[in-house]
Amino acid sequence: MHLTPNHTILIRSLPRALPKFAAAVAILGFALASAPARAESAQKPVPAPQLLPAEKDQLRKFDAALAPLLSISPDSADVEALRQAIAAVRANDIGRFMEAKEKINDPVVRKLADWIRLRAGLGEPPEFQKFLKDNPAWPDRPTLTQRFEEALFTHGGTAKTIKSYFPNTLPETGAGYAALASANLADGKTEEARKLAAQAWREMSIPPSLENGFLDRFGSLLSPADHKWRFDRLVTDDVRYAGNRADRVALAHRLIPLLPESERKRATARLAVFNRASNAQALMNALPPGSRDDTGLAFHKAQLLRKAGKTEEAAAIILAIPPNPDKIAALDEWWAERRELAYGALKLGNAKLAYDLVKDAGPLSVNPRKDQTFLAGWIAFRYLNKADVAQRHFKDMATAADGPLSRAKAAYWLGRVADARGDKPEALKQYRAAAKNPDTFHGLLSMQMLEPNRSSLEMSPPAYPAADQIQKLLSSDAARALVIARKANLQREITRTLLAGLRNSANTEAEVAMVAYLADALGDPQMSLRISKVAIGKGQNLLTYGYPLKPFPGYAPLRAPPELPLLLGIARQETEFDPQTVSGAGAKGLLQVMTPTAHHVCRDYKIKCSIPRLLSDPPYNVMIASAYIADRMDDFGGSYVLGLAGYNAGPGRARQWIRENGDPRDPNVDTIDWIERIPITETREYVTKVLANIQIYRARLGMKNPLRLKQDLLRDRGDTKVPGDTQGVAENNDG
Repeated sequence: MHLTPNHTILIRSLPRALPKFAAAVAILGFALASAPARAESAQKPVPAPQLLPAEKDQLRKFDAALAPLLSISPDSADVEALRQAIAAVRANDIGRFMEAKEKINDPVVRKLADWIRLRAGLGEPPEFQKFLKDNPAWPDRPTLTQRFEEALFTHGGTAKTIKSYFPNTLPETGAGYAALASANLADGKTEEARKLAAQAWREMSIPPSLENGFLDRFGSLLSPADHKWRFDRLVTDDVRYAGNRADRVALAHRLIPLLPESERKRATARLAVFNRASNAQALMNALPPGSRDDTGLAFHKAQLLRKAGKTEEAAAIILAIPPNPDKIAALDEWWAERRELAYGALKLGNAKLAYDLVKDAGPLSVNPRKDQTFLAGWIAFRYLNKADVAQRHFKDMATAADGPLSRAKAAYWLGRVADARGDKPEALKQYRAAAKNPDTFHGLLSMQMLEPNRSSLEMSPPAYPAADQIQKLLSSDAARALVIARKANLQREITRTLLAGLRNSANTEAEVAMVAYLADALGDPQMSLRISKVAIGKGQNLLTYGYPLKPFPGYAPLRAPPELPLLLGIARQETEFDPQTVSGAGAKGLLQVMTPTAHHVCRDYKIKCSIPRLLSDPPYNVMIASAYIADRMDDFGGSYVLGLAGYNAGPGRARQWIRENGDPRDPNVDTIDWIERIPITETREYVTKVLANIQIYRARLGMKNPLRLKQDLLRDRGDTKVPGDTQGVAENNDG
């Protein structure tokens, strides 16, 4: 966000909002005008949401079935020795670790200590191999494998020994490739070593701690093209936060001396663009005419032009370079730039240019591929009236879809295209396919496309496990280690990794339900929710755990409150119900309240303000946030679409999008298209996800007619006046 001295802040629009976009306004500490105190009649307390009877019954069963596991009480001496072992790992002291481990009697606690040590990389290659072989059910095998391959590179061994670890497969990490390259080099197979080293350097992560050793060993085998490719891969991106850019900047900076002399000025200028340095434009302007083959330089020229508002000039540069993976190091990031330019072209009214930018972006990884195929289909269908072309793109999206969100979205739009082509049977087929994903925005829309008057949603607990499934969990070393780690108050990262491992080894709905219950019973409802999200994505019914009620408190509203499903839906999306969440911009607690927002709400409603309570007192956090959310909804006449967009990206941006794209409350504006026109991916997804959450939470609460998505999309139709400024304070368009 770039603020000029001319920006002033609208008090009632100062958002908790989106950490990535709006919250920085609050941090900058601009002077704020005062707002009059509100006179609100006393409100009834809002009670905490309650579980439905069927859920209570299942919880009682789980309480009894898993009591033997949850009642485990680790020996205090073992716990103390475990803590000493962990301290030794942090000190990188294997001797102290072994001394502490010898004091531990419980074999599960001993195994837990070894697992923690090996995950930290403290061990010899045979130890990693033995642990991985002997403990297939223990979690976080990717990290253990990474540490194993790093140990192979640093500790070495004979060429024969190293190769024996990879008899029929290639390594999984850059360090593993380097270890195997070392073995080939020792065997005199220089060309094979060069290929492996170049692959690792070009495409994989080499830990900074291993970088010097890697270059000492293989530097003479790497070509200038290898260094250029790695540099391109590091800086071809548009990373918003300086903190997130720092590591890449350091890596890229160390690469510049390895480039040919003729490349270094260009690389320095490009690194400045990537790092958003104040002299980036000047450095780029000072470059001599670049090589036509320097695709990376072209990328950064286009990026600067786009940010300067020169969409068509930037697009011309991007379109002049074919998306060839042999010549472009980071096609996924080129796609992100194409997408930004496409939204800019739509803003200019140039739908053909937008389509040209997105119709072919080359071979992409899964998520960008889904994004590209959707955007190409949507523009072809809704702006160019080319249903046949759109159908082809949406079919490609359906092929790429790998989860409920993308499956439902592809099927919904294939249904819309079939409807437009007059193929009613195909439309019904696609809507039915989308409706199989019942907690997604497009799945819920499809339900109402199939049955326009439908308002019901089914809600039931997951399947209950059989006796052998319960016994399997009770006898699991990893499950026992989890309970011990939690009762020993070890770091949450450890318990969460153990929970994730149990989730990954659970195959059935009932088994996953046990793990979700276990997470909640051990005091981590956020992890219970995350476990359930993965299961829902696999088509398992974990809705009651994936849409929890228990973490949300009762509270005393300051004004007429928003409907409870709206607050629950926002909490699920903002923090997954973790009341200790603090965003990078300083938003705090369950509903992510910014400090200035809290001050202004407290002033408006004449209550004492306590910023520490935003984290320590969830009912207080909800009280403040609910008043702010209700006020923002009032700004937009009750429109959920505009209110949610404004809550996430800032009311200023919502007003800006009304001016640019029309008003979603206008009967002549397609609300779904309006949402798809939101240029910020996070906000676009936020609006659809929270709208879907609301429907599910109405059902979770046992409300009548919970499915009202079409109605929610059309709230406040007819009142299309853009909310104006308040108290004469100028609008902050940066949200």
